[in-house]
Amino acid sequence: MNKLFFWNTWPKPQKFLLQTFLLLFGAALIYYFIGYFWSSRLVIQWQTISKITTMPLLLESWRFASIPMDLTVDQYLINQIFEGSDLLFSSWPALLLLFVLAACLILGLSLATDLNRFWFLVSQVVFIFIMAGFKLEQLLLFNRTDKAALILAFLLYLPASYYFHAIRKQTAIPTRLTVFTILTIIFGVLIYTYSGVSHPFLYLIGYGIPIPMALTVIFILFTGHEMIYGFLALLTRSNTPKSSNSFFHFFALSLIYLGNVLLLYLRNTRRIEWDFYYLDAFWLLIVVSIIGLWSLRQRGDLFRNIMPVEPHAILGYVALAAISFATIGYFFSTANDPAIEALEDAIAFSQLCIGFVFLLYVLFNFRSVLIANLKVYKVVYKPQKMPFFSMRLGGFIGVLGLFLLSNQYPLDQAITAYYNGIGDLHRVDDKPLLAKEYYKLAAVYAKTNHRSNYAIASMAKEDRKPKDALTYFKQSIIKQPTPFAFVNTAGSYEGQGSFFEALFTLKDGLEKFPGDPHISNNLSALYAKTGLLDSAFYFLDNSSNDIEVVKAVQTNQLALLARTKVELPLDSIFQNSHHQYPEIGSNLILMANSQNRELTEELIPPMDTLLNPITYAWWYNYNLNKRYLFDSTQFSFIKKVLGIPENQLYSDNLDFSRSIRLYYSGDVRQAFLSLRDLQYRDSDRSGFYNDLLGQWSLLYLQPRLALDYFERSVSVGYLPALWHKSLALVAMGQFENAITSWNTYVYRVEDPPDHKMSELLAFCRAEDQEWESMSDQQKYWHLQFKSPRLSWREKRDMLEDIQDPGIYQEAEEWIDKATLWLSEETGDLKQGGKHYVDLVRNPFLEDGILEAARYYRLVEKDEYLTYETLLDALSINEYSVKLLKAYGEQCTRLSLDTYRQTTLERLQELMSPAEYQSYLTVLEAVASSLDEGFDL
Repeated sequence: MNKLFFWNTWPKPQKFLLQTFLLLFGAALIYYFIGYFWSSRLVIQWQTISKITTMPLLLESWRFASIPMDLTVDQYLINQIFEGSDLLFSSWPALLLLFVLAACLILGLSLATDLNRFWFLVSQVVFIFIMAGFKLEQLLLFNRTDKAALILAFLLYLPASYYFHAIRKQTAIPTRLTVFTILTIIFGVLIYTYSGVSHPFLYLIGYGIPIPMALTVIFILFTGHEMIYGFLALLTRSNTPKSSNSFFHFFALSLIYLGNVLLLYLRNTRRIEWDFYYLDAFWLLIVVSIIGLWSLRQRGDLFRNIMPVEPHAILGYVALAAISFATIGYFFSTANDPAIEALEDAIAFSQLCIGFVFLLYVLFNFRSVLIANLKVYKVVYKPQKMPFFSMRLGGFIGVLGLFLLSNQYPLDQAITAYYNGIGDLHRVDDKPLLAKEYYKLAAVYAKTNHRSNYAIASMAKEDRKPKDALTYFKQSIIKQPTPFAFVNTAGSYEGQGSFFEALFTLKDGLEKFPGDPHISNNLSALYAKTGLLDSAFYFLDNSSNDIEVVKAVQTNQLALLARTKVELPLDSIFQNSHHQYPEIGSNLILMANSQNRELTEELIPPMDTLLNPITYAWWYNYNLNKRYLFDSTQFSFIKKVLGIPENQLYSDNLDFSRSIRLYYSGDVRQAFLSLRDLQYRDSDRSGFYNDLLGQWSLLYLQPRLALDYFERSVSVGYLPALWHKSLALVAMGQFENAITSWNTYVYRVEDPPDHKMSELLAFCRAEDQEWESMSDQQKYWHLQFKSPRLSWREKRDMLEDIQDPGIYQEAEEWIDKATLWLSEETGDLKQGGKHYVDLVRNPFLEDGILEAARYYRLVEKDEYLTYETLLDALSINEYSVKLLKAYGEQCTRLSLDTYRQTTLERLQELMSPAEYQSYLTVLEAVASSLDEGFDL
C-alpha cells in the first residue's frame, strides 16, 4: 500500500501539500469531465419554439329560411420545434481555470526558490515569459496602456523569490507558498480595483490563454511515453525467473497500441474515414497522466542535477497536470473546438512519436533483460547505451515532423481558438461588432471550425441577415458539427424556402447523431408541413427523459392527430398525456373542440398574467370549449390579463374568444359590447366582427339591427356580409334591395354558395299564390316573410299543412324561438328562465327585460335603476319596439323630455300610424297619473 500511496512516508507538511494539490488535480479532472461530457451543451442550449397555426372550428350551424348559416371561427394549434440558442457566456470556466493556474504558479514559484542557482535563474526567466504572455497591459491597470501592470508583477514576485532563494534558504516550502499566496491576493485585489476594463479576470484568461495552452502541450509531450512504460511495468512487475515471453508480450502490446494511435492520427488528419472504433485521445491523456505520477519516482537519476524527485518533481508534475486538465476542461466548457482539435493532435503526435521512440529506446537498451524476463521497469531510466535524453530528442523531432507534415494546421487551430476567446470576451463586454471581427479573423485560420461559424451565424440571425446566417451555419456543420448546428442550418434553409435542403440537412444530422430527439422532432415538423403525416408520426420519439422534449413530442403528436381529423377517445389521450403543461393542454382542448365535445376532465389553467403564445392559445381554445359555462372568476382573470399593456399582441383575439364565451353562456349584452369595441380596435377584422354581430342579431329575429351590422361589414369590404345582408332585407320585406345585394355578391365572388337564396328571392318577388298551391318550402317562406299580420298562434296552426318533416321541424323551431324571445302570446317568463340563468343579461329577451324593469320600479322603488336597465338593453337591441315604448314611459316618469322626444321619433319610424297614436295615448295617461299622484 505504501508503494501505491508513496507520500504516506513523507514528512507531514510535504504530505499535506501534495494531498492538497492532488485534490486540486481531482477538481481539475472533474472540471475536465464536465466539459468533456457536456461540451457544447454548456455554451448552447435548446430553445423550444412554439409555432401557432389556425384550424377552422364550426362553432354553430343554423338555418335561416332553410338557408344554412355556419359560424366558423379559428382555433389555435400549437406545434413545437427546437433551435440552438446563441452562444451563452459564463464567467465560471475562466475563473476556475484562473484559480487553478494561480495556485499552481504559486507552487511553482515556491519550489523554484529551492533550486540551485542555475535552475533558479532559468525558472525566473520562465516566470517572466509567463507573466509577459498574459498581456497584462490589456487590463489598463491604473488607466495605463504601458507595461505598468507587468512591472508591478515583477516587483511583487521577483524580490520575494530571490529573498527565499538567496537569503532565507531554510524557509519551509509551505511558508514560501503562503507568502506567494498573499502576494497573489494583493495583486488580484489591485487588478480588480484599479483595472480599466469591466471584466479584468476574464481578460487575463482571454488574452493569456496561450500560456496555459503551451503548458498543456509541454505536459502532453512530457507524458508521451508513459503508456509504453505502463505496459512495461504491467508485464514485468511480477516477473520471476520462471516467467516467459515478456519481450514478445511487451513488443506485441506496444505495437497494437501504437497501431491504434496511428489510426487515430490518420483519422484526425482526414487520411482515412473508416467506420471503426478509434482510441479517444483525451481518455489516453488521463491514463498516461496517472501512470506518470507513479513512474516519476523511477526517474530520480534524471532529475538529480535539477531538483529532488520527492517532493519537488512530483509536486511540480501534479501542478502541471492540474493546469493541463483545467485548460482542456476550459476549452471543452466553452466548446472551443479548434483548441480541442489542436490538443487532440498534440496528444496523438506525442503518443505516436514519443511512444514509438521510447519503444526503440527500451529495445535498444534492455532487449536482453526483457528476454531474460527480469523486472525491467525498475531500471528503464538507467540506460547503458542510448541515453534517455536521446529518446526525448528523437520523440520531439518526430512530433515536429508530423506537425510540419500537417502544414502547421494545429498551430492555425490554436490561433483560431485564441481569437474565438477574444471574440467571446468582447461579446461579454457588449461589443458585438468587434467580437464579430475576431470571430471572422478566427475563421480565416480554420474556415470550417464550428465555434467561429456558429457564433457569426447566430449574430447574423439576430441582426436579421438570413443569407449570412445560412452561409455560416452551413460551414459550422462541415467538420465538428453539433445537433444545434444541424437544426439551425435546417431552420435557415427552411426560412429561405429551401424545403429539400432543410430535409436533407436534418437527415444528415440524424445520421451523425442517431436518435437525437431534437433533430427527429424538427424532421417530423418538416414532414408535417408538407402533409406527409405518416412520416411525421414516424420521427416523433416519446422515449426521451428530457421533459422539454417530451412536451414538444406530445404537443406535436396531438397536433398531428388533430390534423388527421380522426376522432379518438379523448379520455385515454388525456390520461396518457402531460396535460398539466399548457402547450399539451391547448392541443387537447382543440381536439375536443373539433369533436364538438366539452372537456369534463380537470385542466389546470395557466394563471400567469403575462401571456405568451402558448398560454394565449390555451385560454383562447378553452374559451371556445367552455363557451356554455359562465365562470365569473375566469372572466375576471381574463379581463385583468387584457388590461396589461405587455399582452397587447394577444388581447384582441383573446377578447374575441371571451366575447364568444360571454354570448353562449348567456351574457349577450356584454358579448355585443365587447365585439362592438373590438371592431374599432381591430380594424383589420372589423368586417368579420360586424358580420358576426349581424348574424347574431338575425338569429334573434332582429333584421333591422342585423342590417346595420351587415352594412358596416360590407363598407369595409367583407364580402360574405353581402349575402347575409340580403337575408336581413328579406326579413324586413325589402325584397328588391335584397335582390340587388345578392346579385352584387354573386358578381363579386368567384364561387358563390350553392343554396336556396336565389329561389327564396324569386319567391318573395313573385305575386302571392294560393296557400294550397304552394310547396312546403314556399309555405314556410310565406309564413316567415309574407304574413306579418298573422299572430304566432295562427302561424303555428298553419304549420300543420307542411308535410315535409325537415321543413316542418325548422319552421317549428323558428316559431319556438320567436315565442321564447318575444313571448308575444303569454308574456310568461318561465319558459325563458329554463334556458337562461339571468334574462336581464340578454337584451333580446324583451319580456325578461320588461319584467326586471317592473320589479325595480314597483318593488325596489328605484326609478333610476329601472331607467338604466331599459337603457342598457336598448344600447344593444336598439330597434325593439317593446323596449322603446317602456323606455319612453320611463323618460316620462323622470321628466327626461329630450330623451322621450328622441324615442318618439324612433318609434314613429318603426310603428304604423295607428300603433303610434295608440302609444301616444298611453304616454299621456302615464303623465296624467304622475300629475294626480299615482303611477301606472
